Amino acid sequence: MFTKILSFIFYVIVICPLALLFKLINKDPLRLKLDHSAKTYWENV
Repeated sequence: MFTKILSFIFYVIVICPLALLFKLINKDPLRLKLDHSAKTYWENV
């Protein structure tokens, strides 16, 4: 029970504000937005 409460507090204090901040500054760290001008999304690593 304590773990669920702690996880919820962590989510509300850390994850939600970070997600809102990323949306405000248009940050896309996973590059999920589509680029219609791109021929391919393949990346060589």
